[in-house]
Amino acid sequence: MEVAALLLAAVLLAKSMKWRIDLTLSVALGLLALPLVQTELRGGQIQLLLLLLVMLGWRAIESNRPGRAAAWIGIATALKLFPILLFLGLLRQRKFKLFLTAGVVALFVNGLVWPWFGESAFFSQLSTASVAKWRRWPWNVSIGGTLARASIPLVIGLALSALFVGLIYFLSRESFWAGAPLLLLALPITWTVYCLLALPWMAISSVRISKRMRFPLLVAAAVVLIDVPSTISQGSVAVLLPTLALLLLVVAGFFLQNVHVVSAAPAHSK
Repeated sequence: MEVAALLLAAVLLAKSMKWRIDLTLSVALGLLALPLVQTELRGGQIQLLLLLLVMLGWRAIESNRPGRAAAWIGIATALKLFPILLFLGLLRQRKFKLFLTAGVVALFVNGLVWPWFGESAFFSQLSTASVAKWRRWPWNVSIGGTLARASIPLVIGLALSALFVGLIYFLSRESFWAGAPLLLLALPITWTVYCLLALPWMAISSVRISKRMRFPLLVAAAVVLIDVPSTISQGSVAVLLPTLALLLLVVAGFFLQNVHVVSAAPAHSK
C-alpha cells in the first residue's frame, strides 16, 4: 500500500505541476531504492500514506472543494496529528470553517479507531514527544532534537519551533509544500522517515530554483534520503547533516516565494 501511495502521490503532483507523468513516475520508482524509503517500507510505517492524504487535501483546496479537503486533512491528522499544521495558511486565507471541519473529522476518526487499538493516536504521540530521551536520539532530526543533544535549554528549542510553525502560516499559497521542511524542523520529534513528507518540495524546488542553487539543493535532498543517522555512530557530528539539509530546503522556500503552482483544476467561483 505504501508503494502505491508514493506512486499515486507522484502522479497527482505531476498533474498539478504540469510535468510529464511518465518521467515523474520513473523518478518515484527510483526513490524506492533509497535507504530512507527502504527504512519506511521495512518498518511498516505510514508516512507515504500521509503524504498521499496531504496531497489529496492540497489538490482539493486548489480545486475549491472544501468538503473533500477537510476529509483528507482530517484523516491525515487522525493518523499522525501534525499534518494539519501544514494547512495553517488556511487561517490566513480566512478559511476557518475548512480548518475547523478538518479538526472535527480528525477527532471523529480518532474516536472511531480508539476502541480497536486501545489508545488514541493523539495522546500517544503527545506522550512520546514529552519523553526527553526520545528527543535526544540521533534519529530525531528536528531543531529541538539537535539542540537537546547539545544540552541547549529546552526553551530555546521551543522558541525556534514556534517561529518555524509561524512561518508556515505566512508562506504564500503557491509555496504550500515549502512548509513541509519547516514543519519537520518544528516538531518536538521528527524521525528521519517523517522527512518523506518533504518529497514534493524537494521535487518542486529542484525544478524551479536557479541553476546556481540547484546543486546544493540536490545535495540536501540526497542527505535526507540516504538516512544518515542510521548509518553512523550516535556521537558523530554527521548526525547534524539531515537537520542542516532541512534548513537549506527552508531557505529554498523563501527564494521561491514566487513559485506558481498550477491548480489541480480550475477553481470554482463562489
